[in-house]
Amino acid sequence: MPSIPDAAISANTSYNQTRTEGNVAVAACFKGKRVYVERQYSTSVSDISECTRFCLGPLQEQPYFAMLFFERNLTGLRCRCSLKCSLSETGSNMEAVPDNLCAMPCVDGPCVGSSEQDAYFSVYPISPESSRCAQWDMAVPFNRSVQNASQAGFGINALVLCAFVLFVCKFDVRKVERNWTFKDAVSPFNVQLMVMSLSLVGVFTCLILETARLSVQSVLLLPSQFMLSATFKSSFLFYGWGRGSAVVNSIWPHVTKNFQTVVRIAPFLIYSPVIPALCLAVFINETEDNKRPNVSERIIAEMWQHWLRGLDMCATLTVFLIDLVFLCFFVHYIRKSTRVTDTEPVSQRFLLISYYGVAANLVCMVTFVMYLWRVVTMDGVVQSPVYAYMLDAIQHLLFTVAFVLLIALKLSLYREHQADLKTRMNPNPDPRGEVCGASVLGGE
Repeated sequence: MPSIPDAAISANTSYNQTRTEGNVAVAACFKGKRVYVERQYSTSVSDISECTRFCLGPLQEQPYFAMLFFERNLTGLRCRCSLKCSLSETGSNMEAVPDNLCAMPCVDGPCVGSSEQDAYFSVYPISPESSRCAQWDMAVPFNRSVQNASQAGFGINALVLCAFVLFVCKFDVRKVERNWTFKDAVSPFNVQLMVMSLSLVGVFTCLILETARLSVQSVLLLPSQFMLSATFKSSFLFYGWGRGSAVVNSIWPHVTKNFQTVVRIAPFLIYSPVIPALCLAVFINETEDNKRPNVSERIIAEMWQHWLRGLDMCATLTVFLIDLVFLCFFVHYIRKSTRVTDTEPVSQRFLLISYYGVAANLVCMVTFVMYLWRVVTMDGVVQSPVYAYMLDAIQHLLFTVAFVLLIALKLSLYREHQADLKTRMNPNPDPRGEVCGASVLGGE
């Protein structure tokens, strides 16, 4: 499930938009563990100007940043000076969060820094050397891990896409030789694999843009990310049905038509979260100029957000149940193959589809477990959007594994098809070869 920026609903101040307090520009807002900021390492102040004078005083050694945060009992402000680019000296769990979490006033809701363990640090550059500090230098290591995971996912899927296109051009085009037409290469299976690959590339592109600079503007990528993720899931189901329908029909013919109807209807539910995601993005973008939305704006935003979460949960559950049914059929066929008889020989083609289908569907079901874990432990967490982005990256990396398994299935079916051609050219073919070569699923 793509990350839903709850913080954007609480206060629509852009992270990219520099805030100024006491003639000192805010560089960023970070979250860290309060336990690492002991009283002897900080001092009580009234505003950022006093904090700046403290950090630039004779007792400090060339500080880069002044860090302002609330007292534990929220009765005042405290100041901490950072003597280097990295803010990890205040705790290893420092992470960049939307700027509005530090800017939110202590009225009409919980105050910033209300947690006993966590605190929000408004970070102010106070020396020329601080201009050389990148965001990743300030908030290592977790923010960089999210970017690295997203960039790795983009790179892997881009390579797989190129390899798939080369395979289609080399083998699918060569297979029909001089009589080749564009339609021969653009078979339904190839189109579905191409759509899945492009969707994953698009998802990781959105994640890279969202995590490169956490901001309210990142919510504008939310509909695109939902759309791309839904496109992958729908194509995955269609491809699974195209490959596995004959397996299902060989086991339980009476349910084949009904199950096909379910697979065809499922995309309507899978794409349904895109509508509230688009409405939420438009609403937040229109109210961005307001530093803090009024009560009616909060109600509207929360309404769209609840619709988004509800529909996304239904869509995720739908994909999980269909994957579970596929898994049961594939496992049943594999078990059936161990009890082969002369009257009911096993199709090697169906067996390959079942083995790869089990692996791919198990991987996708793991993503459902991760989704449940997010709902139980992190759903609605305003303070840690970067963790939600990390879960998105991991989930779609798992989808990448499932996609690579489908590519491997295509390669295995191609090899099986080539072996079958050689068997048919044999003057004394194996009687089982004709069964194994029977294709009811179309091209490789």
